[in-house]
Amino acid sequence: MSVVMSVVMSVVMSVVIPVAILKPSLSMSQLGPSPLTRGDELPVAAARAAIAAALRPLSRRAMELVPLLQADGRILAEDLISPIDVPAQDNSAMDGYAFRGGDLQVDAEMRLQVEPGTVMAGAPHGGGVEAGGCIRIMTGAVMPDGLDTVVPIELCRLDGA
Repeated sequence: MSVVMSVVMSVVMSVVIPVAILKPSLSMSQLGPSPLTRGDELPVAAARAAIAAALRPLSRRAMELVPLLQADGRILAEDLISPIDVPAQDNSAMDGYAFRGGDLQVDAEMRLQVEPGTVMAGAPHGGGVEAGGCIRIMTGAVMPDGLDTVVPIELCRLDGA
């Protein structure tokens, strides 16, 4: 069984159980037009100008200090920065395969060893993933030690299952 993954703009990754092969990817222009566009979209510069024209600065008199429970529906006048990291650890923002970004090679084929199991949200990965390895990971799962990159599952294809 193998998993074939492609990362748009960087690599096409092919995970062959028990190894993964990385290949160069398509460029954005090779993918064609986005199905989400019609061609009459507002240019970014025009959108920014419209937003800037609608903004009105608040005077200090318009600001007030209220208890947290009364702040619902209001807009903060200043940045509020958490004194702790939230979440407390790096986690995956998507389902996919986690690996070391440093293992990527542009325009070269490479193999990654696929570790058994899946890292699930709420359950830390008990084992390690060696250099040149990867492991399946789900959204919200804590990234295993040493891994910093996730290829989305939507860009994967299982072969030989």
